[in-house]
Amino acid sequence: MGAVALGEIDEVTKRLHARIDERRPGTKRDGPAEKIEKGGDRAAAEGKQATAGNYYLRAGNYFYTGERMVPRESRSWPSTGEA
Repeated sequence: MGAVALGEIDEVTKRLHARIDERRPGTKRDGPAEKIEKGGDRAAAEGKQATAGNYYLRAGNYFYTGERMVPRESRSWPSTGEA
């Protein structure tokens, strides 16, 4: 399906390792998910709906997985079943 790419996962891991001493190293909104989402926005603006959908699917998987790594007390959104 092309939902994730090992190179992107490796990029995330390296970025987290570089910030391991930070209190909350994974909370910056500048990772692969945001880059991929912007690719979807560009494709959608060009009328390439299937390509945009592919980008959004990949970005969504990263956002979904990433939010599971944020401790409940640090979340700024309701957890599943709380909304």
